[in-house]
Amino acid sequence: MNAESILKIENLDAGIKKRVILKNINIDVRSGELLALVGPNGSGKTTLIKTAASFLPRLKGNIFLRGKEISSFGKNEKAKNLAVIFQAQGIVWPFTVKEFILQGRFPHHGWFGIVTKHNECIAEQVMHDAGLDLFKDRLVSELSGGEYQRVLIARAIVQQAPLFLLDEPVSYLDVKHQLAVMDLIRKSVDQGIAAMVSLHDLNLAAMYADRIALIAEGTIIALGSAGEVFTKELLERAFGFSVPVGTHRWNENIPEIFYPLRK
Repeated sequence: MNAESILKIENLDAGIKKRVILKNINIDVRSGELLALVGPNGSGKTTLIKTAASFLPRLKGNIFLRGKEISSFGKNEKAKNLAVIFQAQGIVWPFTVKEFILQGRFPHHGWFGIVTKHNECIAEQVMHDAGLDLFKDRLVSELSGGEYQRVLIARAIVQQAPLFLLDEPVSYLDVKHQLAVMDLIRKSVDQGIAAMVSLHDLNLAAMYADRIALIAEGTIIALGSAGEVFTKELLERAFGFSVPVGTHRWNENIPEIFYPLRK
């Protein structure tokens, strides 16, 4: 049985204040799939995610969420179907970790609704799975960057939306926390979530993504598996210099991208 199409983008032109950044974007993300967006700085990865989430108006084209034009969704219905995390989301109020994660349940009971035992159980299970049990009574303002990023992902999981749109969720994190955050995302995808995630680290994309969209020249120049997209020719076209590509030493099905040696 084919997986459900969760996000479908057709013939999309996207940009800011009528300045076209991306043209003719076509993407279909299905349940149980992690699609990574990669490409040079300024290529339009963040613009694509913000447009897909309706944070930026599209210039042309269609965006469907679970088969329904996304513009027809009300705010609460959209929140039940879409979880979004952007770069550098600041902390405004001194919530505890548990209080902050429980906010992901607001689409299901409202901002001023009673937090039910059911919602508490969902939050407790997600905190346990994310390794956040020991943090639940700490203030989010006291967390490190890696800890806070895991809390953001946990709040998105608690939301129980079928689609994650994540913009650079592992930026500024050390290797340990990058892997912890990507493991959390991957586990949700393996349980049926669809995720579109922008990443700078090509090797992380190769390790975790089912498919990769390589964005450059104002469009998607390649879309497919890591092996199909991460070729020397395509990466040189996207990034403008020769990028060495080899095979991962522990998994021959995963390409490994190397930094060029200094001359």
